[in-house]
Amino acid sequence: MAESNLKEMMIDEIPEDVNDSNQNNNKDKGEIPWYMINTERTFCKVWDFFITLLIIYDLIVVPFVLIFPEVY
Repeated sequence: MAESNLKEMMIDEIPEDVNDSNQNNNKDKGEIPWYMINTERTFCKVWDFFITLLIIYDLIVVPFVLIFPEVY
């Protein structure tokens, strides 16, 4: 019974041309979908640099805080 229900729910064929036209138009223009982050933009590069500085700061400060708790 469960197998017959699964077989009924399966899709036999998916038309390939439905999504291809939208994807080709975006690829031709060099655009990406609105919900994806463009890593080549300035904001993303600044954000990456800022996060890198925070990580380096943490790598330097956390050991001192753990070793000298009375100072901090």
